[in-house]
Amino acid sequence: MRSAAAGEQQSWLTGEVPGNWRLANVTPIYKGLKEDPGNYRPVSLTLVPGKIMERFIFESAQQVTCLVDEGKAVDVIYLDFSKAFDTVSHTFS
Repeated sequence: MRSAAAGEQQSWLTGEVPGNWRLANVTPIYKGLKEDPGNYRPVSLTLVPGKIMERFIFESAQQVTCLVDEGKAVDVIYLDFSKAFDTVSHTFS
């Protein structure tokens, strides 16, 4: 079994979220009298590694937003070389 850190790193590198991180148990939580069905609200319980990654991405996006709001320069670089080598022939004549 892989460690949580290895799973998060693999997710970060591939840009894909593992299937089990996307699953959630929905549990009804009451907010008032338990007898009234209208007093229940659904709460989604997800796995901890997914929540940690979600929090990291949210905080990073929030920092960028604050810098933009303050009028500061923000550089964002996105590199995706995964498809670059699919079109290049690697055979030599």
